[in-house]
Amino acid sequence: MTQVPQTDGTHVFPDDHDQRGSFSPDELSLIHEMMNAAVAECGVSAPGDTAHALGRAVIRLFRNGVRDPAIAAQMLTKAFKRA
Repeated sequence: MTQVPQTDGTHVFPDDHDQRGSFSPDELSLIHEMMNAAVAECGVSAPGDTAHALGRAVIRLFRNGVRDPAIAAQMLTKAFKRA
């Protein structure tokens, strides 16, 4: 896995290509809620590289057991918050 230092938070939550898989409709709904909460909290506008990085980070958190949208948003704020 290659980590490229960037200022948009991607170095904090690197993309993990070897963990791809499928999600159930309920899981997708929850991931969507988590993404909406993170976008609102961090002030990231879509589409764009930062939004894509945020989406990858949300999926990574989900795969690591985070299921609460508010907690996910809090965890991502430091890396992705826009002034």
